[in-house]
Amino acid sequence: MNYAIVDSACQPRRLAEIRRWWMHDNNELHQARALIEEHKDEKYRLESQLQDAGLRESRFLSEKNKVDDDLKRVTAHLAKERLMWARDIAEKDRVISHAKSVQEEFRA
Repeated sequence: MNYAIVDSACQPRRLAEIRRWWMHDNNELHQARALIEEHKDEKYRLESQLQDAGLRESRFLSEKNKVDDDLKRVTAHLAKERLMWARDIAEKDRVISHAKSVQEEFRA
């Protein structure tokens, strides 16, 4: 039997089979590339969200620290005001007490 004739007869089928596998592999390659692009887009989107969240957290902490500082300052100011108020009341009580004692001296 002549193998050259058999090989030449099988060659178009073999080439068709190779072409079919090549097309299949090429389609899988394109699908894989598309999937990789989708994953990259998702990665960038998530990184952006993470960065935005970090900025929001940073702004929140900055505002919180500012409010804490304001609260400390106001609390210290209120403490000073209360101390001055207590001194004023004590002074008024002392003056009233002295006035009452002077008034009693005049009555006596």
